[in-house]
Formats: sequence, C-alpha cells, structure tokens
Amino acid sequence: FADKKSSAKQTDFENRIIGILETEPLTLTELSISMGYKGITSKLRNTVEMMVSNGILKRVASNNIVKLTVANK
Repeated sequence: FADKKSSAKQTDFENRIIGILETEPLTLTELSISMGYKGITSKLRNTVEMMVSNGILKRVASNNIVKLTVANK
C-alpha cells in the first residue's frame, strides 16, 4: 500500500513539473523557484533527470542557457 501511495505522490510531482514546463521552457533553477522552492532539491533534480532519460522532458539551448521543456510539445 505504501508503494502505491508514494508512486501516486511521484506521479503528482511529475505532473506538476510538466504543467509548469508546458507554459514555457525554464532552467532547473527557474523551475524550482516556480514550484516554491528556494533552490534545487535533490528530489527535483533526480525526477527531472529521470524524466529526461525517459523522453518526457528534453533540454533545449536558448541563448547559451540550457532550459527544460516537455518533449512532445
């Protein structure tokens, strides 16, 4: 039961990231601030890395700055 609950929390967290990045590409720092964090958390960094690896998010270069966006946009 705990696994399903933590899995649902993770999915909610991922959906929140997608919802923010669907609006505009953001750097990891900008994403963390828009989610209400003061800095980049390890959970955010790890989740974003996993989402990039799984093809859900992608990195794009914008004026020599790497930003994140939703891959299927």
